[in-house]
Amino acid sequence: MNRDHAIFAASVEATEPEFTEFDISIARVLAIEVRLRSLVTALRQIGWISEDGSAALSAAGCIERKIADARRRQLAPLNTETGRRLLDLLKTDPTATL
Repeated sequence: MNRDHAIFAASVEATEPEFTEFDISIARVLAIEVRLRSLVTALRQIGWISEDGSAALSAAGCIERKIADARRRQLAPLNTETGRRLLDLLKTDPTATL
């Protein structure tokens, strides 16, 4: 049982490189989204103050839908094999990583 606990604790530590990459990737994606939302805001402001702002408002809505669609898009399917492989590796190599 203690060995299992050690493996479970090591599995958390083994994810650190992945979380570093994950954090960097998330930051990049959020920076892109901020730029896109900035354009949406600018288009809405133009749409609200112009006499016929329907084209600007329509463009803003289109961009917002594309952002929402991208967020809803299904990512890669769940792969439990990778996690199980790491747990097996950690039994013999405490420095194994994901």
